[in-house]
Amino acid sequence: MKNVFVETANVKAFLATATSLESREAGVPGLALVHGNRGLGKTRTAIWYAAGADAVYLRAKSVWSPSWLLEELAVELGVTPRKRKRDLFEDVANALKERPRLTIVDEVNLPQTACLECLRDLHDVTDSPFLLIGHEGVVPRLKRLGPLFDRFLYITEFKALTLADLRAFAASCLDLPAEDAALEKVLAAVSGNFRKAIVALKGMEGAARANRHKSIGPELFRRAA
Repeated sequence: MKNVFVETANVKAFLATATSLESREAGVPGLALVHGNRGLGKTRTAIWYAAGADAVYLRAKSVWSPSWLLEELAVELGVTPRKRKRDLFEDVANALKERPRLTIVDEVNLPQTACLECLRDLHDVTDSPFLLIGHEGVVPRLKRLGPLFDRFLYITEFKALTLADLRAFAASCLDLPAEDAALEKVLAAVSGNFRKAIVALKGMEGAARANRHKSIGPELFRRAA
């Protein structure tokens, strides 16, 4: 299996959200939310985008405090963290003002509310764009934080993997051709979960090689699952 990044429908939706957020007009809110069930590729897409777009990527932690968040962001921005929270906030804010860039914060279901309010404060004082990513339950949680939720310019949902997505992945990443019947069987079994589909196809490709098959057929699914 080749290590190739495939632009699925979800990836294209992420690209549209991120690029529109970065190019918004002055004075327009600069927050966005990407959400969806686990296993749909949100994190992988965010890391891929950040690497190619000079954006900052942070993964939130359940034990984050606002100071810890600011320390991690400062390091990513090339700023030496100072001890006092006020100094730390000002240094991060100044770095974002001097060189605005998209900050992506993943797993926003996890941190305490104070951390999310800190992100809103940074957005408000810098006008720098922030894209938050969360899984199931994140929308109701953020709705309870009205001043934060009201600033979302875009709310983008990652949806279940489609057959077209799986075909594109198979064509780009598999060394053996995959029969449509095999892809349909995988898709039905994983309920649209991209991560599980990749695992299944990798196993099926291995089984096909071991049995000297020239293609990946549906009969290999049970053996690989």
